[in-house]
Amino acid sequence: MSDRRTCDTIKASSKRGYFVLVTSMIERKSTSNWPVIGNEKVVEFLERSIISNKLANAYLFCGPGQLGKRLIAEIFAKSILCQDSKHKSAPCGQCAMCRQFEKKIHPDFLSLNVERGKKTISIESVRSFQHEFNTTSLLGDTKIGIIDDAADLSESGANALLKMLEEPAGKSIIILITQFPNILPNTIISRCQVIRFKLVGRSRIAEFLEQQGCSQEEALRITAAALGRPGRALDYFNHSILFDKHEEHANDFFKLRREGLCYRFSFIQKYLGTKSRIDQSNRIAELINLWITVIRDALLYKENNREQIINLNHSSELKKISDARTNSDLLKEIQSLIALRDSLDNNINPKLALENYLINL
Repeated sequence: MSDRRTCDTIKASSKRGYFVLVTSMIERKSTSNWPVIGNEKVVEFLERSIISNKLANAYLFCGPGQLGKRLIAEIFAKSILCQDSKHKSAPCGQCAMCRQFEKKIHPDFLSLNVERGKKTISIESVRSFQHEFNTTSLLGDTKIGIIDDAADLSESGANALLKMLEEPAGKSIIILITQFPNILPNTIISRCQVIRFKLVGRSRIAEFLEQQGCSQEEALRITAAALGRPGRALDYFNHSILFDKHEEHANDFFKLRREGLCYRFSFIQKYLGTKSRIDQSNRIAELINLWITVIRDALLYKENNREQIINLNHSSELKKISDARTNSDLLKEIQSLIALRDSLDNNINPKLALENYLINL
């Protein structure tokens, strides 16, 4: 957790995931034509790079998930490949290049990610990507490739990619996308123009949701739960069942605190069932991130800082926790949850880890 330990900013990181809450951000309107929410400085930098024709051979787009990194990478690529965008920074959407890009058949645009059923991007996949990348551009003078998620590269795959970055083929651009830049070798990072994406302010996301027909009250609830991630907010708005699940998991946490061991063990069995160890770890990590927000909210409630509360539908339960625990108790509970999540990376049994936590809750 951050040494500052403020109630409005709590940061925790681990090897395979991190949790970031930022409750105060500088917001400003974007003058860009790119259909994205937030991260205006990133968009403006990329637009200027296109206009001035000062493009790097490799970029690293990094930051929390669901901020629009992939979307911005694709708009950036489409703008460069567009036949009519030599003197402007947005794709026209009408030329043959744009139409091929939209249909995902543009021969000068390549994409690489983990194959279905596999855990990492193999060296074979990278070599195949490299082979296609090294062929002559068919429709223009630039080839562009996106690697998403770059943190999933195997060790041998990362070494193969490094050779590509050290010896770029002709006029080419590679865009790496990841939530976890700390996993990538420094040798790869040092050869990329690093573009850092930040969480987006609540008012910016809420305004967009209202423009899509969301009521003001619902927009506030969704935006608070989205934790500064426009993609998550849109998922909650477009698929109400996802937001209902979020609320259900928050309710589960309050009930787990009230009920005895029998209920807690039955909850574990119901929630994890017979899922694989990896799926169990992922589900527990998802729960923990939500539970951390609940304890954080209790801290904010104690400090009468209600404007930054995330779980807006649970004020009465938050008050009960806040009244029953000291600030020190709540901070220790957050540390305990972070330790539980971090332990999931150490090859321990996820079900036993959750059981141990709930026994001592």
